[in-house]
Amino acid sequence: MLILHRLRMSVVVGILFIFILGLGNALSAVPSMIMTTLKFRTGVIPSLRDPYFKHYRKGVLATTYLLGGALWGALLSSAVIFFITFVITFLFVYQVSFLHLSSG
Repeated sequence: MLILHRLRMSVVVGILFIFILGLGNALSAVPSMIMTTLKFRTGVIPSLRDPYFKHYRKGVLATTYLLGGALWGALLSSAVIFFITFVITFLFVYQVSFLHLSSG
């Protein structure tokens, strides 16, 4: 029963850690996307006047990969960070491994 408590504590620490990092990621990425969209709409980023516009026009569908990349990138990085945080926390709270970590 004690190991379930230690597992639960490790899961909670991992979830809190990925929540904080995910919030930081969202707070940095969303304003950047909004500013880029506003620059594009106001003409700061040239589009129609660009001499390579016809070249850009052929790759319009490539921009649809950005949403999938952002979604899966956030999910996979959160999973990896959760796993790393979970393992480190569990090693420090599990009685057997704590003895080895604290003695050395």
